[in-house]
Amino acid sequence: MEQFIPKTVNQYQKISLWVVCAMALVCLLALQIADLKCHIYSVLFSSVYQLVTNRLSIVCWRAIMRVSPAVIGRFYMGVSALRIILGMVVIIVGVFLLREQRPLMMGFVIIFSLFYISSLVFETAFFSFIESKKHITKQ
Repeated sequence: MEQFIPKTVNQYQKISLWVVCAMALVCLLALQIADLKCHIYSVLFSSVYQLVTNRLSIVCWRAIMRVSPAVIGRFYMGVSALRIILGMVVIIVGVFLLREQRPLMMGFVIIFSLFYISSLVFETAFFSFIESKKHITKQ
């Protein structure tokens, strides 16, 4: 277990960085092709938001795994709930701030949602794989 936690943390950080970078590049390419350069700040904000939340998520995961790995299931549920609440708050604040500029507001919501969904899919797949791997190594 001593090597499992740091290895998992490093793997998560590396892959999550690649996922966020890939999403950012795809979004920037799509914005360039569609000539919607006004949404670049939405891509940058969403990228930074995902990097920060991913970092906080793995730091908390590492702490839980070191202190009390038996409650990791509750951690996954808690992090998911916290992420969705925080995501909704960010979208509501973004909509409020961009209420005068409807096209920017819609672009922000769509881009942020795409980043959120990609992060959700990545995190679910990653931790499902880690949990199955953890159970296999225990047997």
